[in-house]
Amino acid sequence: MAVVSGTYSSAQTNLVLVTAQSAKVIRIMQLVFSAWGGTRLTLVSDPGGGGQVDIAPPLHLPTAGGALVLRLGRNFALAAERAKALGITTSFSGAAADHSVIIWYEAVS
Repeated sequence: MAVVSGTYSSAQTNLVLVTAQSAKVIRIMQLVFSAWGGTRLTLVSDPGGGGQVDIAPPLHLPTAGGALVLRLGRNFALAAERAKALGITTSFSGAAADHSVIIWYEAVS
């Protein structure tokens, strides 16, 4: 299992967090998302590419100081498309706010 993380102060659009790996599926095992204002996070497969799709409905933190922890494990992992990158898009329901994401993932055949 590997970990990728980032902290941002502006909206991110189709930001690649994990690059595509030939013939492998990137599966999200756990995710922590925190923000200092109303922030929406969308997980995307093939960010910015022709086959871009949302992996799950947007995750929304409505208030400052909120945090969301998803412990999915292997049975409920969220997966990008095979051989596609994993990325995020974020937006705000008010003023821009600092926000962070940590994703534990694995690449499987």
